[in-house]
Amino acid sequence: MDRRGFLIGAAGSVLLGGMAQAQYQPHGRELAARLLAAQAEDGAILLPGAGPERVCDPYSANQAVTGLLLGAPPRSRAAAGAAAKRWIDWLLAHQSRDGALDEQRGLPGALKAAGPSRNRVAAAGSFLSLLLAYLDQTGDDKTILARFDPTRRVAESIVRATQKSGLAYSGPDSRVAYLVDNVEAWRGFDSFEQLCARLRKREEAREYRAQADALLAAVDRWMWQQSEGHYAWAVHAEGRRETGVDRWEPSLKAQLVAIALLPEDERRDGLMARLARRVDLPPPIETPEQLERAVWWGRALLSRHDQEALEHHQVRLSKVAWERFAGIDPALLGHALRVGGGKTTPPPPFVEPE
Repeated sequence: MDRRGFLIGAAGSVLLGGMAQAQYQPHGRELAARLLAAQAEDGAILLPGAGPERVCDPYSANQAVTGLLLGAPPRSRAAAGAAAKRWIDWLLAHQSRDGALDEQRGLPGALKAAGPSRNRVAAAGSFLSLLLAYLDQTGDDKTILARFDPTRRVAESIVRATQKSGLAYSGPDSRVAYLVDNVEAWRGFDSFEQLCARLRKREEAREYRAQADALLAAVDRWMWQQSEGHYAWAVHAEGRRETGVDRWEPSLKAQLVAIALLPEDERRDGLMARLARRVDLPPPIETPEQLERAVWWGRALLSRHDQEALEHHQVRLSKVAWERFAGIDPALLGHALRVGGGKTTPPPPFVEPE
């Protein structure tokens, strides 16, 4: 089969928009099946585990379900939409009183809140992004409208976590602003603004556009390190910054998340070029960390306009022996689906100034 014909025509051919077209990525049905199997009968998405008690991490699950919506092969799309709706309903039914989305633990079908999650802000932001992906892929605006009030409470939980600096702390007991949390929060506000606009809630759309713009400005002001050419991956309440890209987790991965989720600009273009010299991807991907590096590098490539580079990376991922990676985070499977079937978005057309 021709390489381009094998790769192009993907479900989720854009990051968050447009109905999916044909898809021919290898392992797509396998990964979709594994994600669908992670959903309990009541709709919860469970992390892998050996014992009877299980964990539901909303942040992980939101990424997994978004990947399923945007990357599921044709025969799995109906199941992906149904699974997403069940997850949305389950998560909102287990929303905290303050609107936050916290980790749940216990026996499947009887999970209970395990206290404030460390990644509350990221969970809220990724949920708002998931809703936009759901609307894009299913056209089911009735479901979104019927759940608008609890969804807005999710957005407000991010607003309450935002400090005077404009950055959001990761949770109620935290005095640290993490890059990944704030990037996910920005993407959530941006997605919710688009969602409100499409639902003709113009006042709310303006409100959350302002929230998104303010948060992005704070990220670029407080977290971007001009002298180092990359972001601080954490900023403490007293102003101390955690920097460096010498380790994969959390520093190097956080840079790729920022590139993948934030809007494209010159500083992130330069960061991408510099990271290309640091992201070591051996030909055979044999360990979970190597797989995570490869998948997140692919997510970063999805935000570029270089389809050839993306296709080269998709070929690399097509050779992964997925059966060897049992028990990995469902979020990684979702990201892999998006990368394997993705297509870079073209730059906007040039318009002559008047």
